[in-house]
Amino acid sequence: MIELPEACVESDDFRASLVVKDPPSKGKLVVSNPDGKRLVYIKVDGYLFDGRQKCDRLVHVHGNNVEKDRVEHAIFVELKGMRVNDGLEQLKETLNHTSTWYERSVKKSCYLLTTKAPKLDGTGQRLKRMLEEKMRVDLKIKNLQWSIDV
Repeated sequence: MIELPEACVESDDFRASLVVKDPPSKGKLVVSNPDGKRLVYIKVDGYLFDGRQKCDRLVHVHGNNVEKDRVEHAIFVELKGMRVNDGLEQLKETLNHTSTWYERSVKKSCYLLTTKAPKLDGTGQRLKRMLEEKMRVDLKIKNLQWSIDV
């Protein structure tokens, strides 16, 4: 089980849906939880990994079986203006910092939500490919809002 400082845990419960946002950004990720799994909503930026690049928020989805304390899905969220490359770099660094937190079987997803239409240049395309292939994460880049089921 991962021990987190109390100040960085925004919520830890079984709610039906969770809205991940970080004011002043307009972006948000809506996490629907139809099976009533335990969701731990973690504030990363400003709370974990001092002095390092990191994403804004992290959601741990726990199993609802015997291993309910085990994280089965880690959702990394970066809410960005229009600097997609910076957001990808922050996601990459957070994945590096947390690499020892998770068993190999834990699903990892990254969501980069921008306030402007996202555009990837060559550097961004290489970072995206590296995250998906080498770090084995499911990466989505979208403008403003995304909704997912866990």
